[in-house]
Amino acid sequence: MRGGQPVFLVNGRRSAGFQEIRDLPTEAILRVDILPEEVALKYGYRSDQKVINFVLRPRFRSYTGELQGGAPTQGGSSNFEAEGGLVRIDQDKRFNLNLQAETTSNLLESERGIIPNTTGIPFDLTGNVTSTVSGAPIDPALTALAGTPVIVAAVPGATPTLAGFAAGANDPNITDTTPFRTLSGAVDRFSANGVYARSIFGNVAATVTTRVEHTRTESLLGLPGVSLTLPGNTPFSPLPAT
Repeated sequence: MRGGQPVFLVNGRRSAGFQEIRDLPTEAILRVDILPEEVALKYGYRSDQKVINFVLRPRFRSYTGELQGGAPTQGGSSNFEAEGGLVRIDQDKRFNLNLQAETTSNLLESERGIIPNTTGIPFDLTGNVTSTVSGAPIDPALTALAGTPVIVAAVPGATPTLAGFAAGANDPNITDTTPFRTLSGAVDRFSANGVYARSIFGNVAATVTTRVEHTRTESLLGLPGVSLTLPGNTPFSPLPAT
């Protein structure tokens, strides 16, 4: 089967691959020669691989920079990118360095009007009280004071009382968790690609290629929750059978 991966040459010499020329500006390229597959045999490759020869200008120097970004006018994720490059070519000596950085902020559920999930045990930073038996009244004394079976009660404050629990009977505290949950997380990316090439020992081409990449992502999964079971004789609750 014909059509293998192409072979990239620079000034008629073998290269380290496409990463060696990927960041070169088009102004640094004098011409591009597309050679037949048979030429690949001369360089030790398979005969079904095309040979692409990039002929560079004898002398060239450039500094490039680019900034771009986008941000919503109201509620949403913003993105900013920066790229800089340096290229120096002096006959058989070549050095190029390309830096890229990108940052994307997170997108919160609250910024898209997501309705909080209120099914199951209600979540709140202050807290709520339920029975250890799902769907059962919390306590007979609380039921008698509230005048109705109390399945869930809001914690009234720092010093809860039976009357305070009765005031929040079947009306639990609920904290909106959408500002603490992301639809898409924040992402920071950085990459650096450097190439240094020159001739050594007269006609031997030497190339050093270095690439560094770093990616950081951060997502919010909501607030932490805890469920505590208090025995009926605890001094920390006015409910005798919590």
